[in-house]
Amino acid sequence: MTKQPPVLFNPTLAFSQYQTIWEMNFPHLLQSYCYSFKTPPDAKQLAHYLSSFYPLATQHLIELGLNELFLNAIEHGHLGIDYALKSHLKKTQQWENEIYERLKQQEHQYKSVDVLLEINPAYILLKIRDQGEGFNWLHHNTKLDAPSFELCGRGLILVKELCFDKVEFSKKGNEISCFRYL
Repeated sequence: MTKQPPVLFNPTLAFSQYQTIWEMNFPHLLQSYCYSFKTPPDAKQLAHYLSSFYPLATQHLIELGLNELFLNAIEHGHLGIDYALKSHLKKTQQWENEIYERLKQQEHQYKSVDVLLEINPAYILLKIRDQGEGFNWLHHNTKLDAPSFELCGRGLILVKELCFDKVEFSKKGNEISCFRYL
Protein backbone atom coordinates (compact mmCIF):
# COMPACT_ATOMS: atom_id res chain seq x y z
CA MET A 1 0.00 0.00 0.00
CA THR A 2 1.44 3.35 -1.07
CA LYS A 3 1.35 6.05 1.55
CA GLN A 4 -0.40 9.18 0.28
CA PRO A 5 1.28 12.55 1.02
CA PRO A 6 -0.64 14.77 3.42
CA VAL A 7 -3.08 17.16 1.80
CA LEU A 8 -1.62 20.59 2.42
CA PHE A 9 -4.64 22.45 1.13
CA ASN A 10 -7.95 21.40 -0.33
CA PRO A 11 -9.24 24.43 -2.26
CA THR A 12 -12.68 22.92 -2.80
CA LEU A 13 -13.29 23.09 0.93
CA ALA A 14 -12.13 26.66 1.41
CA PHE A 15 -12.76 28.59 -1.79
CA SER A 16 -15.55 28.61 -4.32
CA GLN A 17 -14.48 30.28 -7.57
CA TYR A 18 -10.82 29.36 -8.04
CA GLN A 19 -8.90 26.20 -7.72
CA THR A 20 -5.43 24.86 -7.22
CA ILE A 21 -4.24 24.05 -10.71
CA TRP A 22 -1.18 22.15 -9.54
CA GLU A 23 1.16 21.88 -6.63
CA MET A 24 4.64 20.53 -6.04
CA ASN A 25 6.15 19.87 -2.64
CA PHE A 26 9.78 19.00 -1.95
CA PRO A 27 10.17 19.74 1.77
CA HIS A 28 13.28 21.79 2.60
CA LEU A 29 13.88 22.52 -1.11
CA LEU A 30 10.91 23.92 -2.98
CA GLN A 31 7.16 24.13 -2.65
CA SER A 32 5.11 25.43 -5.57
CA TYR A 33 1.40 26.15 -5.72
CA CYS A 34 -0.63 27.55 -8.58
CA TYR A 35 -4.07 29.16 -8.19
CA SER A 36 -6.53 31.17 -10.21
CA PHE A 37 -9.45 33.44 -9.29
CA LYS A 38 -12.01 35.66 -11.01
CA THR A 39 -13.85 37.87 -8.51
CA PRO A 40 -12.92 40.34 -5.74
CA PRO A 41 -14.32 38.12 -2.93
CA ASP A 42 -12.27 35.18 -4.17
CA ALA A 43 -9.22 37.44 -4.46
CA LYS A 44 -9.68 38.53 -0.85
CA GLN A 45 -9.96 34.93 0.39
CA LEU A 46 -6.90 33.88 -1.57
CA ALA A 47 -4.88 36.85 -0.28
CA HIS A 48 -5.78 35.88 3.28
CA TYR A 49 -4.83 32.25 2.69
CA LEU A 50 -1.55 32.98 0.88
CA SER A 51 -0.42 35.45 3.54
CA SER A 52 -0.33 32.53 5.99
CA PHE A 53 2.72 31.15 4.13
CA TYR A 54 4.77 34.20 5.15
CA PRO A 55 6.47 34.84 8.51
CA LEU A 56 3.92 35.78 11.15
CA ALA A 57 5.29 39.30 11.67
CA THR A 58 4.71 40.15 7.99
CA GLN A 59 1.39 38.42 7.30
CA HIS A 60 -0.81 41.49 7.75
CA LEU A 61 1.24 43.62 5.35
CA ILE A 62 1.51 40.78 2.86
CA GLU A 63 -2.26 40.30 2.90
CA LEU A 64 -2.76 44.03 2.36
CA GLY A 65 -0.35 43.98 -0.59
CA LEU A 66 -1.88 40.88 -2.12
CA ASN A 67 -5.35 42.37 -1.89
CA GLU A 68 -4.09 45.44 -3.75
CA LEU A 69 -2.32 43.43 -6.45
CA PHE A 70 -5.22 41.02 -6.94
CA LEU A 71 -7.74 43.85 -7.30
CA ASN A 72 -5.40 45.67 -9.70
CA ALA A 73 -5.28 42.53 -11.86
CA ILE A 74 -9.08 42.40 -12.00
CA GLU A 75 -9.95 46.08 -12.37
CA HIS A 76 -7.05 47.36 -14.46
CA GLY A 77 -5.85 44.18 -16.18
CA HIS A 78 -9.06 42.38 -17.01
CA LEU A 79 -11.67 45.10 -16.96
CA GLY A 80 -9.64 47.99 -18.42
CA ILE A 81 -10.57 50.51 -15.73
CA ASP A 82 -7.92 53.25 -15.82
CA TYR A 83 -6.86 55.64 -13.05
CA ALA A 84 -9.20 58.47 -14.12
CA LEU A 85 -12.26 56.24 -14.35
CA LYS A 86 -11.46 54.51 -11.07
CA SER A 87 -11.06 57.89 -9.34
CA HIS A 88 -14.45 58.99 -10.69
CA LEU A 89 -16.12 55.71 -9.71
CA LYS A 90 -14.69 55.93 -6.19
CA LYS A 91 -15.82 59.54 -5.76
CA THR A 92 -19.33 58.69 -6.91
CA GLN A 93 -19.39 55.42 -4.94
CA GLN A 94 -20.01 53.40 -8.11
CA TRP A 95 -16.73 51.47 -8.18
CA GLU A 96 -18.07 48.18 -6.80
CA ASN A 97 -21.15 48.21 -9.03
CA GLU A 98 -19.00 48.88 -12.10
CA ILE A 99 -16.65 45.98 -11.27
CA TYR A 100 -19.51 43.49 -11.00
CA GLU A 101 -21.30 44.80 -14.09
CA ARG A 102 -18.15 44.46 -16.16
CA LEU A 103 -17.42 40.98 -14.78
CA LYS A 104 -20.81 39.87 -16.15
CA GLN A 105 -19.96 41.00 -19.69
CA GLN A 106 -19.22 38.18 -22.11
CA GLU A 107 -15.74 39.48 -22.92
CA HIS A 108 -14.71 39.29 -19.25
CA GLN A 109 -16.64 36.40 -17.71
CA TYR A 110 -14.06 33.72 -18.54
CA LYS A 111 -10.96 35.69 -17.58
CA SER A 112 -9.05 34.57 -14.52
CA VAL A 113 -6.00 35.81 -12.67
CA ASP A 114 -3.23 33.23 -12.30
CA VAL A 115 -1.12 33.12 -9.15
CA LEU A 116 2.05 31.11 -8.60
CA LEU A 117 3.51 30.77 -5.10
CA GLU A 118 7.02 29.33 -4.75
CA ILE A 119 8.62 28.79 -1.37
CA ASN A 120 12.25 27.86 -0.94
CA PRO A 121 14.66 28.25 1.98
CA ALA A 122 15.88 31.70 0.83
CA TYR A 123 12.67 33.50 -0.22
CA ILE A 124 9.02 33.32 -1.12
CA LEU A 125 8.15 34.28 -4.70
CA LEU A 126 4.63 35.19 -5.71
CA LYS A 127 3.79 35.76 -9.39
CA ILE A 128 0.49 37.26 -10.47
CA ARG A 129 -0.56 37.31 -14.14
CA ASP A 130 -3.74 38.76 -15.59
CA GLN A 131 -5.04 38.40 -19.13
CA GLY A 132 -5.04 42.13 -19.82
CA GLU A 133 -2.97 44.20 -22.20
CA GLY A 134 -0.51 45.22 -19.49
CA PHE A 135 0.68 48.71 -18.60
CA ASN A 136 3.82 50.78 -18.93
CA TRP A 137 5.24 50.22 -15.48
CA LEU A 138 8.39 52.20 -16.31
CA HIS A 139 6.34 55.42 -16.19
CA HIS A 140 4.50 54.57 -12.99
CA ASN A 141 5.40 56.44 -9.82
CA THR A 142 7.35 54.05 -7.60
CA LYS A 143 8.09 56.24 -4.58
CA LEU A 144 5.86 57.70 -1.93
CA ASP A 145 7.03 61.29 -2.45
CA ALA A 146 4.31 63.26 -0.76
CA PRO A 147 1.05 62.60 1.02
CA SER A 148 -1.83 62.12 -1.37
CA PHE A 149 -5.46 62.72 -0.68
CA GLU A 150 -6.58 60.89 -3.81
CA LEU A 151 -8.90 57.91 -3.39
CA CYS A 152 -6.62 55.65 -5.45
CA GLY A 153 -3.19 55.50 -7.04
CA ARG A 154 -0.91 54.43 -4.21
CA GLY A 155 -1.30 50.64 -4.35
CA LEU A 156 1.88 49.71 -6.20
CA ILE A 157 3.89 52.14 -4.08
CA LEU A 158 2.53 50.48 -0.96
CA VAL A 159 3.38 47.04 -2.32
CA LYS A 160 6.93 48.03 -3.25
CA GLU A 161 7.73 50.06 -0.13
CA LEU A 162 6.03 48.07 2.63
CA CYS A 163 5.05 44.57 1.58
CA PHE A 164 7.77 42.94 -0.48
CA ASP A 165 11.56 43.11 -0.64
CA LYS A 166 11.73 43.08 -4.43
CA VAL A 167 9.11 43.59 -7.14
CA GLU A 168 9.58 42.96 -10.87
CA PHE A 169 7.21 43.43 -13.81
CA SER A 170 7.10 41.53 -17.07
CA LYS A 171 7.97 43.53 -20.17
CA LYS A 172 4.31 43.55 -21.21
CA GLY A 173 3.23 44.73 -17.76
CA ASN A 174 0.56 42.10 -17.09
CA GLU A 175 2.65 40.02 -14.68
CA ILE A 176 4.29 40.99 -11.42
CA SER A 177 6.80 38.96 -9.38
CA CYS A 178 7.03 39.74 -5.67
CA PHE A 179 9.89 38.45 -3.53
CA ARG A 180 10.05 38.27 0.27
CA TYR A 181 13.40 37.10 1.61
CA LEU A 182 13.38 34.73 4.57
